[in-house]
Amino acid sequence: MTGKARAGIIRFMVVSTLLMRFFRRTLIQYGALRSEMVRWSLTALAAAWMVFSCVVAYFFLRPLGADRDKWSMMLDLSWVSTIPWVIGVFLLVKMLFSKADGALRIVSGLPVTGILRGLTIKASEMGVVLAAVTVSVLSISVSLLLSTGVDAIGLACLHLLLPALLLYAMLSLAWDLIGRAMRMLGLPQFASVTAICGLVAMLVGYAMLVLPLVMDIQERWLGGDDAILWATVVGDLAVRIGGLPTGIGASALLLAVTLADVAVSPPRYREQADYLPIHCPAAGRGDITMFAAYVLRSKDTFLESILAAALAIVLCVRGDTGFATLPACIVTFTGLSQFANGIVAIWNLHRGSAAYTYLCMICSQLAVYVPIWLAISLLTLPWGGPTPLGCLYSLAGIVAGSIVCTMLGIVFPMTKHNPLTTIVGLGSFALAGTLLLFAIGLLDLRGPILAVVLVAILAAMILYSILGIQTHQRSMRYEHR
Repeated sequence: MTGKARAGIIRFMVVSTLLMRFFRRTLIQYGALRSEMVRWSLTALAAAWMVFSCVVAYFFLRPLGADRDKWSMMLDLSWVSTIPWVIGVFLLVKMLFSKADGALRIVSGLPVTGILRGLTIKASEMGVVLAAVTVSVLSISVSLLLSTGVDAIGLACLHLLLPALLLYAMLSLAWDLIGRAMRMLGLPQFASVTAICGLVAMLVGYAMLVLPLVMDIQERWLGGDDAILWATVVGDLAVRIGGLPTGIGASALLLAVTLADVAVSPPRYREQADYLPIHCPAAGRGDITMFAAYVLRSKDTFLESILAAALAIVLCVRGDTGFATLPACIVTFTGLSQFANGIVAIWNLHRGSAAYTYLCMICSQLAVYVPIWLAISLLTLPWGGPTPLGCLYSLAGIVAGSIVCTMLGIVFPMTKHNPLTTIVGLGSFALAGTLLLFAIGLLDLRGPILAVVLVAILAAMILYSILGIQTHQRSMRYEHR
């Protein structure tokens, strides 16, 4: 190793350490994660759930035994269903990291090259995406290891790991190509918005292909056909020409795509536009309209509306028009950042009680979300429109989603646009929601009893959110004395 390469690696490690320290400090400085007990409790709960899911998966898949062909088919099916998960997590991470201005400004101010800065950010993003994908396939991987022994390593690498790395590298390359094109057009501040719209179209397009791909894999295995499918090309080539040549070729392709990504990535950091230039004359006429201006102008609301409309059209094309308005609930994710970034500091110091602040936040969100829901409902009319029950469920989902996302934004505030805070908050809620669904199924709750339980949970979320706002306001006023 040359001295220049060694110096580059050292600088990369220094920048990565600084970036991780920024994320960690802003992650545990505010909200519930300040408490060490909360952090350890969430860690223990996540570990217990992963162990439980691995045990259930093992007993469910144990009949496959050590049959390599059956496991290859199972891993192909798992990978086909994991692709939208990879795209979705990549999309979420890119949306959050595109707003991580505090971290990006720190990195951009260091005396290192633009390539090194880009590699550091990409390494952080890739770590988050791979961690999420690893969690999603952990149970089947453990079952594979216990059933086939050492062969599991090769099977997992060829059917899951290498395809996931290649997909991530290609998505990253596509993202940077769009960014480069936007720079050439003189609109670099809208590069992330354009790239996210492209990824949404890709995600929606693939969602319509999942079922045919699953059927093709099953029919190919039942018929003994060795045809190569585009979605499982790495695993299929491993079966046809061997694992070692396929692994070497896939690794070489991964290296080539990564180098191309580094070559086309923007040479320097350019701040992205977090708000759209929407004129809102009513913003200064009342407290609720002031809060609503943030939700309306937020880039997140625009992107979530596009995704919701695309998913609604997919449901209509598939014949599920009655519940095609359910994707409108996606727009409530803007509430994750409203508390940390949508409230001016002077409000917490001199205006409004905690309950009134919470009321303004919820009302402002609904004032924006309901018209979006109405627009999506009108969009589905050419296919017959939603049913009354579908409308009721989607509206209830928007109200519940606003309450949940607002609570997560208060408990896990996205301070200084730290993306890991939101990711940890969503992961914690997903874990708690999974355990809640498991408990509901175990207790066989249904009908009016289930409705009462859900309403009580939402009421507890509202109360906890108000208490969180009150605690934050007290700390703000104490710091400014």
